[in-house]
Amino acid sequence: MKNTFSKNLVISTFLWIVCIFFVNGFEKVLLIPVFLLIPVLISLIPTIKRNGNHSNYHRLLLTYHPYIAVTIGIALSFSTNMASGMLSILWTIYTLALFLYGVRRFMERGGYVLEENAVDTSFLHALFGGITLSVYCFTEDKVTDHILLTTTLYLFFTAILSNLFIGLLGRVLPLDRRIGTGYRWTVKGIMISTLVVGIGMLTTNSWAQNIGLWIYTLCMITYCLFVFFHMEKKNFITNLCIRLSALTLVATSILAIINGVFQLQGYTWINPEQWLWYHEIPIAVGFTLGIFGWYYRKPIEKNNLYQLPQTNINGESYIGNDFLQRNGYEDQIVSHAGIVSNLEKFKRSDLIIDLLHPKVISFLENTALYDVSIQARWAKSAWLFEKFHKAYSNKIQQSNIPSPHEGIIQLDSKIVSVINHEQYWNRKLNAWVCSYKNTGETYITGIYSDHEHNGERYIHFTMPIPKFNRATIYRLEHGVDGSLQITSVPRRGGTGDEGHYIMTKNFSIRFPFNENFLIWIDEYGRLQVTHRFWFFGVKVLNIEYEMIAK
Repeated sequence: MKNTFSKNLVISTFLWIVCIFFVNGFEKVLLIPVFLLIPVLISLIPTIKRNGNHSNYHRLLLTYHPYIAVTIGIALSFSTNMASGMLSILWTIYTLALFLYGVRRFMERGGYVLEENAVDTSFLHALFGGITLSVYCFTEDKVTDHILLTTTLYLFFTAILSNLFIGLLGRVLPLDRRIGTGYRWTVKGIMISTLVVGIGMLTTNSWAQNIGLWIYTLCMITYCLFVFFHMEKKNFITNLCIRLSALTLVATSILAIINGVFQLQGYTWINPEQWLWYHEIPIAVGFTLGIFGWYYRKPIEKNNLYQLPQTNINGESYIGNDFLQRNGYEDQIVSHAGIVSNLEKFKRSDLIIDLLHPKVISFLENTALYDVSIQARWAKSAWLFEKFHKAYSNKIQQSNIPSPHEGIIQLDSKIVSVINHEQYWNRKLNAWVCSYKNTGETYITGIYSDHEHNGERYIHFTMPIPKFNRATIYRLEHGVDGSLQITSVPRRGGTGDEGHYIMTKNFSIRFPFNENFLIWIDEYGRLQVTHRFWFFGVKVLNIEYEMIAK
């Protein structure tokens, strides 16, 4: 991958040098991000899967960049707008591919890792820049030309690189509570302000530009403080470049605010010729220094969620309680009686198994020895979701949650050992199959396993659904009085594998849907389980279980 980038950067540099002789004015500056900054952006944001392989999509974007970028160099050299515009369409399609690369990263990772959201926002601005550049190539109106050119320059320089820099900074910051709160507001401010300024420039709305610029400047000052006082120091040259870049960007932002205030009052503080030397050239130097520093520092993602382990057991149009048997997954010999074989293997420094109540341990390791009763309570605000879910789950006979009016329902449950030769990471699988005693309909068919990552072991729950499988990865935590929490709610900063995913063969899609089990003992010594669900952070469902030993 490194050799591919180096070779393509040499080709891009050569093509850039050739093309600048055929274009005029600020169009020469526009070729810098097209030929040089975009490939650096791509190289800084690889998608490395859990098995160490690089994304083929990323490799494709990096490989074909110089050959598509040259079409813009040719397009800007044409005097006819139609020929120029037609050639620019290919670059717009390429920026759309960049944006979709960011979307795919976001879908696999989810929106919980804020620094990576900022990085992905860079690809969004690349798409906007590609569109405005293509429109610029097509247009003939001189006033519109100037607006589109300055907007495109802003998007390809300030918008893309500001979001990239704040995202890369988040990868190296120790995000404790104090720093984390300030950093999160800074990221949100930069993502919003760069978009507001871009819209203001495109619509020639001075107020939108100035409001966005004020927010942006405050955020860049905070970025500068983080760089100087909280970023870990590694290499002197890279640190110097990143610091000089931060100072330069803050200075040019303050200058732009002062100039904007004068413009709102109808005065000219700095004429266009002076503006080039006081603002445009320094900001280009600032971003160039930043790119150099961050490229050689190369911070990596704190948590790799690309291509998580999965069972590869996808569902059919009908699941039911005999799904595993119908498809040859059921083993006649049951290896163990619980949804986990041995709870001791989940122990960590902050999870001491001996502190759990014996009944909690017994239920997880000997699930088949318990009768189960459940009662579901949907949130009133989720009534429409409840109706759709009930109709669909009843049709496929999977995750068939009872309605609140059905009251307490007893379940028939059994543990089934699962044969799965396609699972490469853990072949010890058990399924918990539950059906309603009164009707025989399936409540759930769920497959349990576990996996370890970065020294932490997770429960891995798979529920086959038509064409795919729905996987929930749980982390175990202590509750009060010997209780146990099994949760998919992500920790602050998105560290850890816990979450809710739709698994396909090549990648996963993370949903903003989370669960939390609390396994506890009531005052009468009865084993209880409280199961809560959230969708986009809003509580939608609560299921109460009572477990009675057979």
